[in-house]
Amino acid sequence: MKRIAIVGTAPGWLRAPFDDPSWEIWSCNQFALSLERCDRIFEIHRRWNLDDLESPDSAYLDRLKKVKAPQIVYSIVPVGGKANVLLDRDAMFTKYGAVWFSSSFGYMLAKAIDDGAAEIGCWGVSMAG
Repeated sequence: MKRIAIVGTAPGWLRAPFDDPSWEIWSCNQFALSLERCDRIFEIHRRWNLDDLESPDSAYLDRLKKVKAPQIVYSIVPVGGKANVLLDRDAMFTKYGAVWFSSSFGYMLAKAIDDGAAEIGCWGVSMAG
């Protein structure tokens, strides 16, 4: 029985089941790299500011490239590294409709459904903003 905890940065994220190994922990962006445990990292952005030496994008992409199995970095464009797996965005849009993919959480939910999750929980996910 696959259980997936989707963790965002809004209040409540600390209540995610980090200490329960029956849950996979999924999060996104730089926040995922700060967690004590994160099994799947989603980086859905397509453009990076690599020309500006003051931009933190290069350092962040370098950190993603260093992620090692069993962790996975899901993206829609290659970010590099052995743990990077490309999501088939077009197939997701066809299956679920493109309207649901306005944030990383849409991709995370679709991937959890595609992976056959028996239970999906969300902690620290607030789409009010």
